[in-house]
Amino acid sequence: MRVVLVSDVFSPRLGGIETQVSGLAAQLAQAGHQVDVLTATPSADGDDRGPSLAGVTVHRLTPPIPLPAPINPWAGDDLESLIAGADVVHAHLGVMAPFAAMAIRRALAAGLPTTITWHSMVGESVLPLRARSWRGWVAGGALPSTVSGPAAEQLQAVLGAEVDVIPNGVDAGRWTHAASLADPSGQPHLVSAQRFATRKRPWGLIQAVHHVRAQLPQGRKPTLEIAGDGHLLAPMRAWVAARDWDWVSLPGRLDQPTLADLYARSDLYLNSSRKESFGIAAAEALASGLPVLGYANTGVADIVADGHGWLAGSDADFVARLRWILERPDRLEAARPKRSGERFTDWLAVVERTIALYRRAGAAP
Repeated sequence: MRVVLVSDVFSPRLGGIETQVSGLAAQLAQAGHQVDVLTATPSADGDDRGPSLAGVTVHRLTPPIPLPAPINPWAGDDLESLIAGADVVHAHLGVMAPFAAMAIRRALAAGLPTTITWHSMVGESVLPLRARSWRGWVAGGALPSTVSGPAAEQLQAVLGAEVDVIPNGVDAGRWTHAASLADPSGQPHLVSAQRFATRKRPWGLIQAVHHVRAQLPQGRKPTLEIAGDGHLLAPMRAWVAARDWDWVSLPGRLDQPTLADLYARSDLYLNSSRKESFGIAAAEALASGLPVLGYANTGVADIVADGHGWLAGSDADFVARLRWILERPDRLEAARPKRSGERFTDWLAVVERTIALYRRAGAAP
């Protein structure tokens, strides 16, 4: 099967959509399919040609003039040429994705089997004109999907149509440690991994832990380490330094082995976003044996099994639950997952469900 994956954003950018499209492309190619990735994101070295993944051809349709975002209003003819003859076109969207939208329109006009995966919580942020376009795609034959139950509920309300849920893939084996290196009786070490962007709410996370520290005795005051990069990292480092908060560490972006080691010596993973459609980093932490504290009505609710994490209904509830969790070491230890991958879908199952969606869209064997 020739599969064309379309995404405005792709590696070397780092984020949920980029990670999943890259992973899905590699897994489909490994399963024997011909995979092309179409993106408006330039490569790190300026070479726009593929392939850049084993068995995958990446077409970087960058604009003829530099633009501040991965968009290309002039890509229409190239998109039409590259999707011609595809067995299925699979577009990946956030709330805004003009490049993928062009590909969807051309795929439907050509009568190609088309599927669309939304990777964001759409909520009330969808403008009426954009929602009308989305409904038009579905009415034209595109099959919609998203990555979690809470995300599907919001998207169904916008589309007025049933939405498939295909979770993001997580290679649990890469994150498993035989035993935790954390000392449950010592000072709790809290961890998070996220983009330093407003919607991820890193400011609020540090402030929440600060409030909890003020309410706990000296031996139970937690430390916090937030891994990741983004435009807010530098100002947050300055903000923390100005307050002399030596209990906060912001090491920047970490590679996978280093991040796995960090999880192994930590006690609890914190997910601070209220707009998390899935929570890949939270799933990876859970695979590492860390319990997770996140928010209800987000994708984290799908990956936190009963007994292996907690869900807060509000910011005040997040602080209260965190204080309660940290008051006694046995609460953290009891919640620590004992087996890897209990509550998330591995890549084999993700590919199987994705191929089933392609078949329903009309892709031939």
